[in-house]
Amino acid sequence: MNLCGFPRLNRGRSAPSVDIIATLAYYTVGLARPADGWSRLEELTSNAREVCEQLTREGTAVRFVRSVFVPEDETCFYLYKAGSADDVRKAARRAELTFERVCEAVAAREEGMNG
Repeated sequence: MNLCGFPRLNRGRSAPSVDIIATLAYYTVGLARPADGWSRLEELTSNAREVCEQLTREGTAVRFVRSVFVPEDETCFYLYKAGSADDVRKAARRAELTFERVCEAVAAREEGMNG
């Protein structure tokens, strides 16, 4: 164990640091309509967020940004920010999402918008 500072702090393994910060891009995941409909959408979304937090702690920088559900079209998209489409696929699979595809997206900068 390597201790440093005052008070003595453990410099052992900790949360991911600057090493995992890469150029992150936006990706959309088009969800397939679940067999039982969209009644569990809130649960699926919560699980997707939790998985991203786990992956980030494990060293894969992936962040769940938001969901967009269009009831009239029965479509749902999740927006992620990650280092690669493969990282997003990994997150979606771990969250047990049924998805049709992952696509890189371009975010338009709006006044006051924080990326």
